[in-house]
Amino acid sequence: MFENLQRTNELQAKQLDSLLKLSAQQAEQIKLLLQKIDELTGGSKDSHNSSKPPSSDGYQKKSAPKSLRQSSGKKQGGQPGHKGSGMKIERLPDGTIQH
Repeated sequence: MFENLQRTNELQAKQLDSLLKLSAQQAEQIKLLLQKIDELTGGSKDSHNSSKPPSSDGYQKKSAPKSLRQSSGKKQGGQPGHKGSGMKIERLPDGTIQH
């Protein structure tokens, strides 16, 4: 009976040792995952990517626009020779109403 209890005790000690190793591995993985979460969600927060007000941005220089479009050289608005399609303007109204 004593030998049976001793074997059971040894098996339980081995199981406890393997569980402690597994727990340590999981704790390390949790630590790495929390660091990764901090990297992905932390970073430099300003008023554009958080709910902070613009006054909390400080005196940082704004980044330049990153548009890759090239200018066509034309002026903005309707181009010369293009017929407009707005409403016709009446020069002589039918009547006036005093309010």
